[in-house]
Amino acid sequence: MPEERIEDWLEYALDGGPTGRAVIERFIADLGRVLSPFGRALLLVSSLTGPDEVRELFARRGFVSFIVDTEPLEGETLSVIRAMRDLCGVGA
Repeated sequence: MPEERIEDWLEYALDGGPTGRAVIERFIADLGRVLSPFGRALLLVSSLTGPDEVRELFARRGFVSFIVDTEPLEGETLSVIRAMRDLCGVGA
């Protein structure tokens, strides 16, 4: 929430916008431009960000993704998502 923000560099680094996924959305939008055809991307996300929603963002951009590991940490769970181009149309 805007009224909860403070003018601090760390606050800006951790602010993901209203959904918590603003930076992730930009990352996924540009990933197809820089990832080689058989390349893989790993993304660390918090349960507070919504791993399923992040996987849906990948799918909408033509990627297939999997949660490859999770780790509970101080009231949240961190998940590593592996994404690659959906060359077989599985996510379509």
